[in-house]
Amino acid sequence: MRLSAPTGRTFGIAIVALAAGIVLRGGWLGISASPDVTYWLTAGGGILLVLGVVFNRI
Repeated sequence: MRLSAPTGRTFGIAIVALAAGIVLRGGWLGISASPDVTYWLTAGGGILLVLGVVFNRI
């Protein structure tokens, strides 16, 4: 199996989703979100990053 680097757009979206989930979970900006929202933001960002590495054209 050959792995490739994700495109810049995929990497950017994944990092923004991961960072938003972590920041909302920590409550560092004074914005509170439900645990479900923070979980899915973080999980979605991680899954998108993995898919970008595994598949060549995402």
